[in-house]
This record gives sequence, structure tokens and C-alpha cells, in this order.
Amino acid sequence: MRGPSATRRELLRGAMAVAGSSVLGITTAEATEREFNQRTYAVDARHTGFVDANHLPKEDDKVSQEWEFDIGDTVQDRVTSSPALVDGTLYFGSWNEHVYAVDADDGTQKWRTHVYTDVRTSPAVADGMVYVGAGPDLWATAGHLYALDAETGTIEWEFEPQHADEPGRSEKVGASPVVVDGTVYVGTKDSYLYALDADSGEKRWEFDAGGWIKFAPAVTSDTVYVPAAQGGGAIVAVNRSDGTERWRYDIGDWTGLANGSPTVSDGRVIVGVEESEYRLLALGVDEGEKLWSRNFPRPFGDTVAVAHGSVYVHNDELYALDPTDGSQQWMAEIGSGYRSSPLVVGDIVIACGDTTYAVDAGSGDVYWSIPGGGGGHVAVGADRIYVPELGGKVYGYSVASGSSGEALSGPAADYDADGDGEITVSELLTAADDYADGDLSLGELADVAAVFAAS
Repeated sequence: MRGPSATRRELLRGAMAVAGSSVLGITTAEATEREFNQRTYAVDARHTGFVDANHLPKEDDKVSQEWEFDIGDTVQDRVTSSPALVDGTLYFGSWNEHVYAVDADDGTQKWRTHVYTDVRTSPAVADGMVYVGAGPDLWATAGHLYALDAETGTIEWEFEPQHADEPGRSEKVGASPVVVDGTVYVGTKDSYLYALDADSGEKRWEFDAGGWIKFAPAVTSDTVYVPAAQGGGAIVAVNRSDGTERWRYDIGDWTGLANGSPTVSDGRVIVGVEESEYRLLALGVDEGEKLWSRNFPRPFGDTVAVAHGSVYVHNDELYALDPTDGSQQWMAEIGSGYRSSPLVVGDIVIACGDTTYAVDAGSGDVYWSIPGGGGGHVAVGADRIYVPELGGKVYGYSVASGSSGEALSGPAADYDADGDGEITVSELLTAADDYADGDLSLGELADVAAVFAAS
């Protein structure tokens, strides 16, 4: 069958680009191919945990397991690494001292690379490279940051922490790296934050945080927010340009520690901390002043997610808090055991424990649950959801259209010929023709394209 003309292809590409940038938050090429890239832990360098794509279903019969990637069933095969999803490939690590690249569509292995000690951190992927820390196990004697070729898994360079010989410090890399503008930011158990050249691994600067760094820093345009643990924990703001300290918030006495990666959003740094109690703490981004705190009964799932005027916290149950004062908006009683960081996909919150739950972001109502979880947080593609399981497996679930089947509103309603709440390729082509004839605006075409992308 003859495909659309060049003009229609260009119109579709333009519409998908507009829909992608304004509705899905993805690039032109990704919008055209409907790909969702999550290159780093908690989605972005600020750790917001938000994927701006409203395509997940709300009915459990539209979620089904497609494949299972089985690493093994021993303790050494565990997966606590949150997978990165880039251009159709999942990247994650295992306690068995390997980093894996797996085809996101069918779950087949592309490569695996041995890195000499266990990998519990989450990879960061940028410019054809995979960056991952190794050696967070308490008894490990060594651990480095590795840079691997994303296509082949070849180790291009590795970085060894440089202050491990000082008392109370080690060379283990227990924190997930963050890559921004050609620089890798990584904290280690020698208590230093390092800024490294992403191409060569050459050190640009280092900063002594005064305590082990077990969780990923959050990075903004000018600041790196560092969670320090052990020996008097602190949250420290560091200048990105030269590694000098901007401010420091001391958590407490020598038992205090940062118990998760910070999230930066709307002028706040939000992070889980531990003293005699477990607390969620909000600080001002500019001066580090305490804005509010809230106690919880158990440790946190590494970090929170922020979206829709809420802070989402997984602490056995799933909570939504007001970001201005920490007051509770709702609680979903999911009782999910091991607590991974929540991920917000459009208007759905995904929380993983022994089971993975999909919860309404506005009300806390549970839509559906699927087996698996207990590893890191999920990754979400255009038609898949990927669930790492602590027991040494990663699952790929297909997710059918998020459409409710209800009649559409707005411009898309005029092109939904069968009234099923979805836009097909032929219906989108009709809209493109109407745009070419001057009967539809570019914004209206983008609205139709956005519904097509979610169908």
C-alpha cells in the first residue's frame, strides 16, 4: 500500500514533534517513534521521578507479562539497580558483578560486562556511554566508577576514589552517578563528591562532604545537592563550576545520616533523613533553611517523586504530601514490603514493593497491581513497563492503550470515527490532510497527534 506523501509525512512529523514537546516531553525523533528515554536514576538530574506521558492504562486487563529476563536465583544475582531505558535498550546492574544491556522489546540480552564487584547502583546513560558505580556492599574491599560503551559494553575507562586510605573511608562507589553537560557527578564512600570528564574520566574537581555518600546527588543548572551519611550526616549544596561549598544543613549528631537521594523542585530540596526517627525533610534551595519535616515509621525508598502539586513518598504505604508544608493529601494502603522510589507517569503513580501498584496520582485509588518488584524503581516505555525484581529477574509487561474507551473531546473528537476514544493512523492522516487544506490549525493537529501517541 502506498504510504503518505512527503508533505503528509512532514506534517505528521511536525505534529508529533509539537505533541511530543508540549504533551509528552520528548524529542521530535522520540515522539515520531514513540520512544521514552529515562537516562538516569529517578528520570532526571533533579530526581523528580516524573515521566510526562499520559499513556498507561487504568484497567488491569490491559497489562500483561511479555517477557522475563532471569539472571539467577542466588543472593549474588539480586537486582537493586533501577534500569535506565534509552533507545530501546534497558541497562541495569546486579549483585553478581555484571552490568547488563537487554532489548526492551523482547527481553533478549545484548551484552553483559563484568566489573569485578557487585553493582547495586543505577546506571546513567549519556552520549553513547553507560556510567555505573560498583562496590557498595558493606564488606567489599574495592569499587570503582565505570564508563562502558552503550553498544558493546566495553569498559572505556574507570575511576578509583582517591581518599580510600584515610581513616573510616573506603573506595566503594555506593551512589548512582548523574551526568549533566559532559560531566559525571558521583559520590563515594571515601566521603568525596567527584566531578569527572564524561569522555575521559579525568577529575575536574572534588569535594569532601564529611561523610559517606551512599545516594545519588541532585544536579541543577548551578548546584549539586549532596546527601552525606555516617559520622554526622548533612545535606550539602556545592557549586557546579568549581566544587566549593554553598551551604550545609547538618542533620544531627554523629548518628544522623541522609537516607536517600534529594529531589529538587519548586525551590525545595526534599530528602529522607534518619536520626532516632525517619524523617522527610524539605530545605530551601538557596540557603538550606529548614522549611518543614515529617516523621515516618520506616526508612524511605531512596527518593520521592514530585508532580501535580504533590510529593509522593513510598514508605510501605504510598503517601501524597503537600509540598508547601508536608501535610498529608492522601494515603494508599498498598502494604508493599520493600520500598522502591515511586515513579509518576502522567496521572498514575507506580510504586514497587513485593508487588507493583498503579495508583491514581490525584486520589490514591489503586487501579491495578502486577507481580514483581522489590528491586529498583520501574522504567516505562511507550508500550511496556519494566519491573526489576530483587530475586534476580527483570520483567517486561505490555501496556495497552491508556484510553478509557470514552468519547474524546476537543479537536480529536472530530477524527475519532468509531468513537472508541482512540486515534488510528488513518484518522491521524485525515487530520494531517485537513491541516494541509487550511481546515485545522497546527495546535489542533498536535492535539490529535497527542491522542494518537497515547492510543
